[in-house]
Amino acid sequence: MYSIERILMFQLLYFLAGLLASNYNIKDMYYEFITN
Repeated sequence: MYSIERILMFQLLYFLAGLLASNYNIKDMYYEFITN
């Protein structure tokens, strides 16, 4: 069972990664890397 702190940490990391992908216009490449 995951603690709330761990869940929030992962959500924050995913949010920041998505934000960076959007800012640098590499969202498609980012999602390809995640799914592969």
